[in-house]
Amino acid sequence: MRLVFQLMRDNGKTYDALEWDSGILRSTIKSWRNEKTPSLQSIEATLGAFGWQLVPVPPLENLPADVRDALDEIGQHFRSDEETLGAALAAINGRAGGPACGGRYRERGAYWRTAA
Repeated sequence: MRLVFQLMRDNGKTYDALEWDSGILRSTIKSWRNEKTPSLQSIEATLGAFGWQLVPVPPLENLPADVRDALDEIGQHFRSDEETLGAALAAINGRAGGPACGGRYRERGAYWRTAA
């Protein structure tokens, strides 16, 4: 969950603001620093509050050779293999939308109102 805390720092988002935007309680988010592991729904909701999506990605070695070659070509414009893969898969995925989660996430989070 280091990514969530890094995004909070980079965007100047407080725990209270993240709670409001994601629908995840402030105390729950704070517990991720040292104690608890978040659920998939919680990860999707908190990343969604920053306009991010969680996309499952296979290891590069499991992709077909032509896809790996295309990613390698795209990768020449990025700093790291992870960034390349993420950008390429996001472009391939090309669809917006939130996770299948409870109503409170969709009602409270600005992300769910604008992502579709």
